[in-house]
Amino acid sequence: MPNSAQLRNAFCVVVCFLMVFWVASLSGCDSGRSTPRPRTPLPTVSPATPSPSPSSPNVKQIDVVSMGLGAYDLAVIPVALLHNESTQNAALGISVTFTVGRRGGTSPRTVPSDVTYDIPPGGTVAVTADCTDACLRDTSVTVVPVVGNWGDASSAPSIAVSAISSSCVVCGSSGSGHGQASATVSGELIPSGSLVSVEAACYRGTHIVGGGEHLVDWGTPRAPLQVAVATVVSIRPSRCLVTATLTS
Repeated sequence: MPNSAQLRNAFCVVVCFLMVFWVASLSGCDSGRSTPRPRTPLPTVSPATPSPSPSSPNVKQIDVVSMGLGAYDLAVIPVALLHNESTQNAALGISVTFTVGRRGGTSPRTVPSDVTYDIPPGGTVAVTADCTDACLRDTSVTVVPVVGNWGDASSAPSIAVSAISSSCVVCGSSGSGHGQASATVSGELIPSGSLVSVEAACYRGTHIVGGGEHLVDWGTPRAPLQVAVATVVSIRPSRCLVTATLTS
């Protein structure tokens, strides 16, 4: 049987062995532990700059919005509403040719307007011609506008028209007759000595049923001018549109 000294020696050996094992374990853990690397910051993403949308094309074109004619007794007035599609350029020296006839009737007649028209960028104006006597009983109309040339916006200043009213002075049982359309016309940039065409297009619903024209010799810059346009209508109109533009 081992004595106490031998037991102490055995105990010390076991303790030393456990301590060596524990130190070796700690060393193994430390050697396997990876050294943390510094974080690489994520790249900053700037918001995408939207590409500018292409601007609308500047279309140099005159559109015919609507057309019709007014007839009473021997008077026949073809009327059209024209719109300048260009947003930057004025349409200058527009000549207008109406073709008036009857469906299944005589050969159509060509009727030019009395003046040429200047339409500012984006402007809409009424145009007319006079086919009294020659177009009696004609009922159909077409129109062809031809632009003389295109200029910058300042070459055709806009003319304001306000306070429009209309009346049928004489309208028979069928509604045809004559009347007038009145409006206030003003334009600070109208050159002195210009000839201004004040035109009326009279409607029944969405259809042009007549109209008329009044030419004003514009003198020195003046206060707004009250203008009355004599009209000829095939049917009693529900309203009249009045426009004004320079002629050339």
